[in-house]
Amino acid sequence: DGATANILGDSGGTFSFVGGDPGDGAVIDATTGEITLGTYDTVYNVMYTTGGACPSVTELPVTTLAKDNPLFELTATCDGATANILGDSGGTFSFVGGDPGDGAVIDATTGEITLGTYDTVYNVMYTTGGACPSVTELPVTTLAKDNPLFELTATCDGATANILGDSGGTFSFVDGDPVDGAVIDQNSGEITGGLYGTSYNVMYTTGGACPDFLELQVTTLNEEFSSFELTPTCDGATAVITGDQGGTFSFVGGNPGDGAVIDATTGEITLGTYDTVYNVMYTTGGACPSVTELPVTTLAKDNPLFELTATCDGATANIL
Repeated sequence: DGATANILGDSGGTFSFVGGDPGDGAVIDATTGEITLGTYDTVYNVMYTTGGACPSVTELPVTTLAKDNPLFELTATCDGATANILGDSGGTFSFVGGDPGDGAVIDATTGEITLGTYDTVYNVMYTTGGACPSVTELPVTTLAKDNPLFELTATCDGATANILGDSGGTFSFVDGDPVDGAVIDQNSGEITGGLYGTSYNVMYTTGGACPDFLELQVTTLNEEFSSFELTPTCDGATAVITGDQGGTFSFVGGNPGDGAVIDATTGEITLGTYDTVYNVMYTTGGACPSVTELPVTTLAKDNPLFELTATCDGATANIL
């Protein structure tokens, strides 16, 4: 903020600014010549006048020191930040207001912050270490933790996945591929080739700057039960579903061609032929359909054959 003076000639003289007060607040001590309260990197012209019988005058300029440059920048990380000094190196970094109390630490030399918390603001101060120290304060907000949230929807042989958090991550089975042939698409999370009614543990790992993971379990759907039974009639059969309701009946191989018809909902066969085999298929109508085929033989037509033997007043009958 000025200068100090050292008299090399005759002492006892007087110091002053050449041209009077510089107008920026700087003052000079008339006896010692010390200049104070001046401005960084400024020229002051000083005059020293001896005080003896034969006074003499010397004028000298002095340029005050430049203010240190404390400029720096911070780049956020997951648990803190890294610092880059853009001004004068050799200073000291610290947290504004002291330890933040969440475990974060700062390297006084490099300014690197570590062990902090996700998505948290830290205020950092850099103080230069030169002759004219200066201070800059900057805030930095650590990166937010990736969101690995996802959901699984069971299918017959696996599941489909829906990413609810940050996309672009990777799916995998927890503990490696299962031995039942199920496979998982690492990008979409879709599981295929699995077994009915089987549980699979899936992990989704995000791919961002601050990765995180989530594990979920999914149990595949059970195979539907297509069991049914047929009771023959004279021209077909009646059906009773003993498994899952809501499926569809049909003839195996299509229409038998003899006029028989089947009710797709109830499975009843009508208009068929006596003592004839019909093959019936029942297909369930749910998410994991199953098929059962059964044959049924219609009842044989009754035999009404008989004979009559005449008598004097009528006849006798013999059922053949």
